[in-house]
Amino acid sequence: MNNANDILIVDTDLPKVMIIGQTFTTDTGGGITLSSLFKNWPKNKLAVAVESKETLDFSKASNYYRLGFQEQAMPFPFSMFQRKTKSGRVTEAVVQGAVHVKETTTLKATLKRNLDNTLHHLGLFYWLYGNQKLSNDFIDWFNDFNPDIIYYQPNSYKSFGFVTALKGITKKPLVIHVMDDWFTFAVKNSPLKTYWERKFDQKVRLLFSLAQVHLSICQYMADAYLQRYGYQFYPYHNSVDLDFWTHTNLKIKVDDSPFRLLYAGRVGYGVENTLQSVANAVETMASEGLPIQLEIQTKDANHPLIATLRKLGHTIISETIPYKQLPDKFASADALLIPCDFDEMGLKFIKYSMPTKVSEYMAVGTPVFVVGPPQTALVEYARQGWAHICTSIDAVAIKSALAELVNSLDLRNGLVKSAGALARQNHDEKEIIKQFRSMMYAAAHNRPVSEVSVNA
Repeated sequence: MNNANDILIVDTDLPKVMIIGQTFTTDTGGGITLSSLFKNWPKNKLAVAVESKETLDFSKASNYYRLGFQEQAMPFPFSMFQRKTKSGRVTEAVVQGAVHVKETTTLKATLKRNLDNTLHHLGLFYWLYGNQKLSNDFIDWFNDFNPDIIYYQPNSYKSFGFVTALKGITKKPLVIHVMDDWFTFAVKNSPLKTYWERKFDQKVRLLFSLAQVHLSICQYMADAYLQRYGYQFYPYHNSVDLDFWTHTNLKIKVDDSPFRLLYAGRVGYGVENTLQSVANAVETMASEGLPIQLEIQTKDANHPLIATLRKLGHTIISETIPYKQLPDKFASADALLIPCDFDEMGLKFIKYSMPTKVSEYMAVGTPVFVVGPPQTALVEYARQGWAHICTSIDAVAIKSALAELVNSLDLRNGLVKSAGALARQNHDEKEIIKQFRSMMYAAAHNRPVSEVSVNA
């Protein structure tokens, strides 16, 4: 119910937004969330500044700026040998650099990973790659667009100083949207670990102090950050188009064909150990006569774990498919897997995060199986009944929980029913977008969000 003094806003009232560091994608959590929140925002009111490796989507925004060598030069003398990636504005009429970026070769990616690991353990990584500065060309582009607000997803150490400087020069309202807690554990062991941890904390706290609005990926993070940093964070997780995702005619599996457990997503840090344990449990169950298989759909086909999993008899590795085909793919599975690692670093990685796929899985109408440590945002949310949970990485425990899911039609039906209700209650795109637009309008006009509403 709106108050008498509410401001009712429509599309023409929406502020011009400068998005820093994240672009619109369908294969990253930040990009998917961004695409959802800014859906149908007038594209001439959006401008995006991203690194040269990012793909550009002109259906979402009209103006882009490639952050290249001018903004990201390494310290001398290393800058002499740095690849001189071109900086500059990009529009549909004037393209500077590739719109679609080629994937890095396996050899090049491996060499880069090894070099980065060496620099991390020497304590030199953030000194070498942590420099991102405002250039005259960037400031000219920023002023030409003249945004009402800056929206920033913190995703790299080097961007902290960049955004801080931009806020200081332009005085524009700043909205910070934290996707995960990566900056509290990004520093690896080295002789300079304490120094870099202190630098990270100082930069994060400075940024938060400059922001007009603080957004988080989930309520669990918002509660923790209120205690840690002293600011109220408003949770904005990925919302879903229920018309696109919901499969109302889905039939819960009752026949004797193999039970298909599907994992769709990246393979690597934070998930790989648990994914291996689930695969081992599936192999054991299959060897004992239960028809079951695990499918892993991922773009990380070159990850070392994939080579190991390909050797298993009941694990299938498949390629990613277009985003528009995902609802059908997810609906065709018998259960959808969300794995999270249990080691100390894996726990830090996932503790306050909420995988983007959660709301999509909830809406699609397929039972969800979560394997992850307790006292994490994911498991705490799953306790509301939208997923079957295993809070142990032990293969025997996973096998037991998975067998319960396979053998109980009532359990699977109950999960689907609860998940659908929560998706409608908490993740309906139409409602989330209205709330987000209210928040952005309030930030741009220095108004309390409670005084602003959106025309439905």
